[in-house]
Amino acid sequence: MPEISPIYTELRDVLVATTADSEAMEPTDELPHVYGVVVDIGFQLALTVAVFSDGRVIACDGNGGGFNDLGQAAEAMVFGQLILRTAETNLELFSPVHETPLPAFGRVRFTVLTHEGIRGAELDGPPLLKGQSPLSHAFTAVMGIMERARQMVPQPDRNEGEAEVGAEGDTAKPVN
Repeated sequence: MPEISPIYTELRDVLVATTADSEAMEPTDELPHVYGVVVDIGFQLALTVAVFSDGRVIACDGNGGGFNDLGQAAEAMVFGQLILRTAETNLELFSPVHETPLPAFGRVRFTVLTHEGIRGAELDGPPLLKGQSPLSHAFTAVMGIMERARQMVPQPDRNEGEAEVGAEGDTAKPVN
């Protein structure tokens, strides 16, 4: 895996250390255990997506770039809820953990933040991509969030030289 920015590592550590109490996230009927999921992807570039029951959706990459308000975009919020519900429904797939290292190359680590403690699982990427895991839908949603973040990065307009930013009304803010 390429070199990882210290900014990325610091942001990821903050996301994994988020507590329900510090963010006032209470259990709900739909999510009685899970209040957050942090998904780390160890592919060509380290990527992390974090979703929380309060609606926050955060995406960052190993270079230190990212977005901290993706939950403002409707599809990112839908993807975030799908990830949370998938973790809640499949809680037995995640073991209690005390450490949350980045995954090995070609693997994906799900860190599930529950009111009872942190749980996790590290899986091979190919079965997730091929729909061969109970967590494949959640992984597809993670990729949808990353695509949404990519679309929101200003792109040069070839005709007028102006920047184009995502869909109208998007309010995600880059993480600096």
